[in-house]
Amino acid sequence: MKYFKGTSILLLALLLIAGNVSNLFAQDFIQVTGRVLDNNTAKPLHYASISLLNSTVSNVSNADGVFVLKIPTAKFNALDSIQVSFLGYSTVRICVSDFPQGKVKTIRMIESYVSLSSIYIHPNDPLSLFNLVFSPSSIKKNYPNEPCGMLGFYRELIKRGSKYASMNEAVLDIKKASYTNDFASDNAAIYKGRGNENSNINDTIIMKLQGGPLSAMYTDIMKYPFVGTDAQSAQDYYDFSFGNPIVEHNHKIYVLKFNQKDSVKKECLYKGELYIDSETFALLKATFSMNVDVISDSWKYFIRKKPADATLKVEDATYEVNYKKVGQKYMFDYSRMELKFSAKYKHHWMKNKYSIVGELAVTDTDNPAGLKLNPDRKIHMKDILSKRVNDFSDPEFWGSYNIIQPDENIQSIINKIIRQLKRHETD
Repeated sequence: MKYFKGTSILLLALLLIAGNVSNLFAQDFIQVTGRVLDNNTAKPLHYASISLLNSTVSNVSNADGVFVLKIPTAKFNALDSIQVSFLGYSTVRICVSDFPQGKVKTIRMIESYVSLSSIYIHPNDPLSLFNLVFSPSSIKKNYPNEPCGMLGFYRELIKRGSKYASMNEAVLDIKKASYTNDFASDNAAIYKGRGNENSNINDTIIMKLQGGPLSAMYTDIMKYPFVGTDAQSAQDYYDFSFGNPIVEHNHKIYVLKFNQKDSVKKECLYKGELYIDSETFALLKATFSMNVDVISDSWKYFIRKKPADATLKVEDATYEVNYKKVGQKYMFDYSRMELKFSAKYKHHWMKNKYSIVGELAVTDTDNPAGLKLNPDRKIHMKDILSKRVNDFSDPEFWGSYNIIQPDENIQSIINKIIRQLKRHETD
């Protein structure tokens, strides 16, 4: 069996220590801001895909449904439209000029329904559909056969309990490898970066994520081995079943569920759902989580080093990857990973809780710099982002770049950390 363990986490013990459109800034870009909600429940739709039609500029909404799209003036036309899409909802298109100046436009999405009686599944069993989606011919037809240069934004948040220990962000030049070349891997280089750490959080463990942006890209299961194994061996380790189909862009979307077989319960694999276009058989989205309770030492899949007096447990490990159609091909668009751990120390009554969230959004699919990465800026799997981002800091840069907007509660924590750092610098 061919394992793909994905993200590597490093825990280090430190010697028992602790009108029309928004403002035009510097004549470089025009900003539009919106909040995406479910029309019936008014709940925010997180990680909705936002794009400027007839361009390569895009972004995603945050956990509060909020997005900011910054449109370079060179690509701006007041009659252009912003497209908002979310799997299972009817796509919305809004003219750029309809976004109010300096305000957040509320965008309500209406769910798309499909009558189950009208659905005819072809192929007529879930395993056949899985094999079709991951067949070499489908991958060649649906995904890029040549390397692509992209621009991306990566954010990494680390918490102990309810307190944020660190936040790091990077704008990346990305070289997305060909999907038909099994020997080529994705690469990325830091274009700009910034980070903050909360030095007031004292603990016997410092948690760091190795190779964060690369780990986020390795959730691309169309490029890399299917969760925990490879597509050819998946039927030996997973049971497949159909979920209720949905609709997007007037296309029926098959929902294919998977979970590890009872016969392999001694191995820590995954369960999840695949969302598949019924016409092209392209994967549009995948959500999955590791069955961390199957074995007691599942933490070994993630942890490189742990304190000798600590008992570790993986509480949760969830992943999401989205694809977007650009021209005739489907391209990697967004990924998110959330990892939760607990640590119980000898002679301590309480457990300490830790979590890491890493998300990567592709904000431009036409970036020539991605095809010629600067060797001095390249990221490697052994790298810890917090140790590198400040080498590429540029305070004047961030105002004009498309980033994922921080959640409201995260933003207050970020501001607090920044104030603490400034006070520390003046002491």
